[in-house]
Amino acid sequence: MLNFRSPETLPLVNLSNAGVSRNGRWLVRGVEFSISPGEIVTLIGPNGSGKSTTAKTAIGVLKPDEAMSSASRASRSAMCRRSSPSTGRCP
Repeated sequence: MLNFRSPETLPLVNLSNAGVSRNGRWLVRGVEFSISPGEIVTLIGPNGSGKSTTAKTAIGVLKPDEAMSSASRASRSAMCRRSSPSTGRCP
């Protein structure tokens, strides 16, 4: 299988040492990853471990309290076009 993706392709989503806190308590902290076009990512963990908070921070729904996150505008509109009515969520 050939991969025609350019090595300079920017990630659709990028988290760099991101953290979200509420009421003086860290919900997630030190999260770091990027998602490139064509990648499929699954967040796995027990209830209350910060999967939803991490996902919302990654796509820009939540603003991190430390570090940085970025989701390109093009990636958000692509996610909206692909989201099904059953998901009930479009960033």
